[in-house]
Amino acid sequence: MDGTLISITAIAAVADLSRNFIHSHENLLHQLDAARQTQADAHVPRQRQPTPGAAGRELAEMCA
Repeated sequence: MDGTLISITAIAAVADLSRNFIHSHENLLHQLDAARQTQADAHVPRQRQPTPGAAGRELAEMCA
């Protein structure tokens, strides 16, 4: 998807299905839950890795 939060409504619209159809199929609900968890995990803020040499360049600029 394009960054849209995964929901039954969104999946039903994209797949041209009714929400009731999705609710009536347990395997689809499990897949939807897994996709939601994957999406949630992807949005966990992560600490940015330092750029190699960046600290040295910053120190040199401060001393100049």
